[in-house]
Amino acid sequence: MRLRPRKDRSNWAVFGHYDPNDILELTGPHAGTLGFYFGSALLYVDLWDDRYIVMKRDNCTCQHCGRVGTVMLLERMMPLDNNPKNIYREPHFNLYHVQPDGSMILMTMDHIHPKSRGGRNSIENYQLLCEPCNRKKKNKVDYSVPKSQSA
Repeated sequence: MRLRPRKDRSNWAVFGHYDPNDILELTGPHAGTLGFYFGSALLYVDLWDDRYIVMKRDNCTCQHCGRVGTVMLLERMMPLDNNPKNIYREPHFNLYHVQPDGSMILMTMDHIHPKSRGGRNSIENYQLLCEPCNRKKKNKVDYSVPKSQSA
C-alpha cells in the first residue's frame, strides 16, 4: 500500500519509514542520540524524548478509540520562508495510524490533566491519542473512555 502524505504537513520533509517496534526498542530515559544518513547528510535524532516512552507504554494505541500506530516517519519541519534561522529544525519520529486507503492519522501525546488546568509535564500525566480524539478532548479533564473500551 502506498502511504499518502497529509496535506496539512506539506512543509515537513520525510526522511524514512520505520516499524515502530524497531524504533521504540532503542528509546527510553537512558537512550542517547542516533544518527541517520540520508545521502551525504547526517541527521541526529534524540531517542530519550518522553513521547517515545509514552508510545511504548501505551502500545502505540490511542487510549480513547483504540487506533494503532503502525508506521513511524522520520520527519523534520521545513521553513515556510527563506529565513536562515528557520532552516535547521531537529528531525524526530512521528507515529501514524495508516488507514485502509493509505491516508495517515498522527498519533499525539496528550496531557490527561491539561496544562491549562494545572496539569504537569510528567509521564504519569501523558497518554497517547490519535489526532481526531485529541481535538475532541481539547482541554477537558473528564474525557471518558468509550464503553466499548472499558474493562
